[in-house]
Amino acid sequence: MNRDAVTASSAFSEGALMSSVLDMAKWDAALYSTKILKKSSLEKMWTPVKLNDGITVPYGFGWEITDINGHRQIGHGGGLPGFVASISRFVDDKLTVIVLTNCEGTNLRRIALGIAGFYVPAVKPPNLWKLFLRQMQKAIDGLSEVSRGSAQQIKSADS
Repeated sequence: MNRDAVTASSAFSEGALMSSVLDMAKWDAALYSTKILKKSSLEKMWTPVKLNDGITVPYGFGWEITDINGHRQIGHGGGLPGFVASISRFVDDKLTVIVLTNCEGTNLRRIALGIAGFYVPAVKPPNLWKLFLRQMQKAIDGLSEVSRGSAQQIKSADS
């Protein structure tokens, strides 16, 4: 569905395109086939580009290409004032996670990886609170006896 651009600076694709999760799911399904593009075009689209100076950049034709613990992720995200969206495709695992939200500043990547982690545990992001507590414990273990008592009190107060 076409609409007026949200802002004058976004009067191109992001400002004139609207879709639902169902639209995106249909698009994703088509990208797993050759209904829209030839296999060779899809492979080019999802291959990191080589710049004129020889440096390879992990970005294909509109897609960010990353490896997460041995699982290839191809994705794209963006937004405008009032909403953000992302699509994360784990093509070798035949898994796609689409996140749409009206909460700016949301860490879509973390949400997408958290959801994907239910199906492909290797891509689940670490629990940052547990990592913080582990690091804190290592720091406490390295303190002198006097300092350790104070730090343990702080840790206990936070529990």
